Amino acid sequence: MACVVVWLEALTGKQARLMHLVAEELERRGYETLVTAREYDYTVTVLRMLGREPVVVGRYGGKTLRGKLLASVERQLKLARLVSKLSVEAHVCFTSPDSSRVAFGLGIPILALSDSPHSHFVNRLSLPLAERLVAPRCVPADRFAKFIEVSRIVQFNGFFELAWVLRARPTRAVLRELGLREGRYVVLRPEERYAAYYEGESEEPTAIGAAIEAVPDDYDIVLFPRYPEQRAYVEGRYGDRVIMPRESVDTVSLAYYSALVVTGGSTLAQEAALLGVRAITYFPRELETASEISRLGFPLTRVASPRELGDAVSAALSEGARRVDVSHLLSKLEDPVPVIADSAEEIAKRPR
Repeated sequence: MACVVVWLEALTGKQARLMHLVAEELERRGYETLVTAREYDYTVTVLRMLGREPVVVGRYGGKTLRGKLLASVERQLKLARLVSKLSVEAHVCFTSPDSSRVAFGLGIPILALSDSPHSHFVNRLSLPLAERLVAPRCVPADRFAKFIEVSRIVQFNGFFELAWVLRARPTRAVLRELGLREGRYVVLRPEERYAAYYEGESEEPTAIGAAIEAVPDDYDIVLFPRYPEQRAYVEGRYGDRVIMPRESVDTVSLAYYSALVVTGGSTLAQEAALLGVRAITYFPRELETASEISRLGFPLTRVASPRELGDAVSAALSEGARRVDVSHLLSKLEDPVPVIADSAEEIAKRPR
């Protein structure tokens, strides 16, 4: 690891998939890469499933402000010690406050990625330090203007999930692994309850119960909890009715062969819809990316409240499993990987 040129940071499963593909593209162009991650959710196991061994630094801080702060400060110190020993010429992250602060302090130019202008606190801590921001065109650039100059924003005609959707080669291996029948199971992902931006209304660790209870008995349920509390809640209330993998699985193939995908976030639903699979999000606010995916004709529905979730799941499953051919829609959209790699290469070559 004597001459690492581009440092990439992945904090979630979505970011793990994206950063792996960007790292591959940069390596193809002759760059060396370093990918860092933290112990959180399925992030590390996703990277390993893809064949990439990350440098794991630190952990997620949990639901309290004090916990988030202490974990962040400890992680920044560890990252600084690691990266300061290397020859890093550019840093790419999905608005990571920890890695952004370290890169900025070490004089490393930062390429930020975001489709989440609503993530106010994270954006405040990262985007003002960035040299450039790459964002989907459907998110108006002025939505980021309070964090970074609009002239520094590069936009593309697509969505970050396209990075792996366009390269997807679904297989039925994951169905055999989990004992599932094609078109006879539902994939669920609870809300990101402890995220700083989340404004959900449920008193429980998750509101996903409304979806679980709406799934007919002859369908299986696969659920990916975000936190230990969500896993414990679902296990305690629903027992073996719900399959909850401990390690990462091929979620692209899992979504592709499912009857329905439901999430309290956005990534899994957007990924599924881009694959032509019906998807529902119950994220507590309207997101530009989800709205645009739906407007373009992909099968994505948003319910405004968890109270509407059960009815939406019942209605979707009553129509039976059917996948929509979206190839004509995908052909009009732009792959984000070359856009990100081009921007990373440009700031890496710029004299400091």
